[in-house]
Amino acid sequence: MNSIKLFGVVTFFSLLFTACSNSSSGSSSSDDNNPPATNYSASSCQAIDNATLATEVSEATTQSLNFVYAITEQDGDAYTSAKAYSASAKATFAKALASYPNSCDAQFGYAVSLIADLVNNEDVSLIYNTFADSSDNAKLSLVNISTNEYSTVLLKSAALAKKANSSLITDRVQSVIANAALPALDSAIVLLKNVRDAKDYTYTITDDGDTSLVLDHGEFSMTLGALRVAKAVLTIVSSLNLDASEDNSYNWLYNAFETEDLLMGEAIPDSLKASFNKVVSLLDKDSPFLTIKSAWKTNYTAIPDLLDSAISNVQDGLNYKIEEGQGLVGDQEYAPYVVGSGEKADVSVSDLQKAVDSLSTIKKALHEAVAFTIGNQTVTVNLGKFFSITNGFQDYFPYHKFTNVSTWNSFPDDESIYTWESDISEDSLSVAAQEILVNWKKIYSGNSTNSSIGNYYYIWNSNLYFYYYDSTGDESKMNVTVSGCNYTYEGDSTVYTLSSDVCKTDVEGSALYKNLTSEDIMPDILQFTDEKGNVTAKYYKLEMMDNVTTDYLKTVIIFPDPTFGGIFPDFDNSKLWDFIGSF
Repeated sequence: MNSIKLFGVVTFFSLLFTACSNSSSGSSSSDDNNPPATNYSASSCQAIDNATLATEVSEATTQSLNFVYAITEQDGDAYTSAKAYSASAKATFAKALASYPNSCDAQFGYAVSLIADLVNNEDVSLIYNTFADSSDNAKLSLVNISTNEYSTVLLKSAALAKKANSSLITDRVQSVIANAALPALDSAIVLLKNVRDAKDYTYTITDDGDTSLVLDHGEFSMTLGALRVAKAVLTIVSSLNLDASEDNSYNWLYNAFETEDLLMGEAIPDSLKASFNKVVSLLDKDSPFLTIKSAWKTNYTAIPDLLDSAISNVQDGLNYKIEEGQGLVGDQEYAPYVVGSGEKADVSVSDLQKAVDSLSTIKKALHEAVAFTIGNQTVTVNLGKFFSITNGFQDYFPYHKFTNVSTWNSFPDDESIYTWESDISEDSLSVAAQEILVNWKKIYSGNSTNSSIGNYYYIWNSNLYFYYYDSTGDESKMNVTVSGCNYTYEGDSTVYTLSSDVCKTDVEGSALYKNLTSEDIMPDILQFTDEKGNVTAKYYKLEMMDNVTTDYLKTVIIFPDPTFGGIFPDFDNSKLWDFIGSF
């Protein structure tokens, strides 16, 4: 177990608490064992001279480290074993510290167990079980699951829906952070800082009685920085107003998935319109979504100072490793990585020094404007300004407006994207064929399985035909005979007529069908405007354009505040697009 593993696990827990759970409880299984921050110190380490207790502390620390290792390595058996043990580990450390308050061994073990035992939190366990029980994902895949898989599993578990006896998902997650995760992190930070401050203290990890790894001041300090970064991440999650519910429920998200069953030109059901309207409302600049909750503003705006401390901790750890590499302190025989210039070295002193210097620049940028070279651009950035934005980020979106959601499943009213031809184009290029499909779906929807009612495709080959999945789930073929602007379905003598919007006759009386000029045409949903609301560009047209230049985008996509609240103090709209264009 090295500092990288420990850093990884605290990051894992930070991400974990942005997930969803099914319990209303926000308390940890063993919160009462969190040590008061002022009870312990370790300016000099106190030995545990009770042999039995010393052994218990050593075993409890080993189990806690094994738990961390099991999570990062996705070892299901070790995870299950260590999870069962970790709840009692904290009690062992609390007992040791009652008699030996300055024991570095007990404080280090306690710090690790506090983080590890978060998985025993009722809410976190339910998150884990959601993934572990999924047929689509292997046990412990939570640490590397893709965003798409993650969303699918959560939706399948119905975790987003409000239960009769539980609060909204956002409230549950933020309650876990406030009542369990952050107190545990605060205590772990105090304990690990005490251990770090006892500079000569090391912790030896053994394998079958042999020394395998020795953690020292460098690892402790960098892990302390990682804990502070984790605290910053969790503070952000807990501070944001993440309530995107409608009528005190997230059921509107389920309705949003109905889009996969819709055909272009088909009327949008009211439930889906409501979901679309909800999305639009969340993006409105007057929406409370993503604003900072008033009770958390002090903690949120103090995050730059917290990150400053985290960087200082990491720099302290790196500097110690540099001194080890120079032979000034410590011993690298069992170090997680070797610093030096020989063939056994994992990293050079100069590389670590560059990292320290780079962190100094980032640290400075948390409090003032600093110039960075990104790509071929020099950009002035004041990272700390990000945390002064407490009224949401919608004010910084470019000027825009959405069209009426009732039109979001229709082809744009733009004759330049259509052509009138004597043949129906193949596949998705034919607006006339789309109308035939929409009509068939409306009339014959009972012949198709509900889950695949929108899975049609069609080809012009003397006659129009398309495939669909019938009520038994088998693929079936439907032939359509088109004669002029009239058409019939196979097995149905009813003659249907194409609307004048998609079929017309020329001067010679021959039928002309409306086709698209490109299969990539999308609905007209989003329009960019100037400050006065005049439309400057339509998103679907931008998508159709070849070789769109940044000089053109400067004139049609305009940001109300290109500095983004002072984060990029030198930006105007032109410089912002030059920066974007450099990538």
